[in-house]
Amino acid sequence: MSGRSFYRLLFYMTDVPIPPDTGDFRLMNRQVVDALLAMPEQHRFIRGMVAWAKFRQVALEYRRHERFAGGTKYPVHKMLTFAMDAITGFSIMPLRISLYAAFLFIGFAALLIIVAFFAWLYEGTVPGWTSNSSVC
Repeated sequence: MSGRSFYRLLFYMTDVPIPPDTGDFRLMNRQVVDALLAMPEQHRFIRGMVAWAKFRQVALEYRRHERFAGGTKYPVHKMLTFAMDAITGFSIMPLRISLYAAFLFIGFAALLIIVAFFAWLYEGTVPGWTSNSSVC
């Protein structure tokens, strides 16, 4: 379920057509392997890198059976790190969101400066809030 949600989110956030619900297990010819090895990425999202390189891909469908022993050994924090690496590696949306948030906070800070200045100007402030003076 979490994988399905991740791929849907990735689909809406990136311009790279990454096939959903795929695995990292794949057959690749030498040309594809050389292209992937030439990429400088430190945190590799292979599914996205192969799609980004625009090599032809053919899906082989198979039926995945349930585990017969135990559960996944991949902790949640590693899954979240993997998802963040994929999203930030193939989308500029997180950068845009942080830029919009920065502008919002800058605007809020500018408004607060104006309010503090007028409060100080008309002596309606708590002593020490906008200056170092103290009134007993």
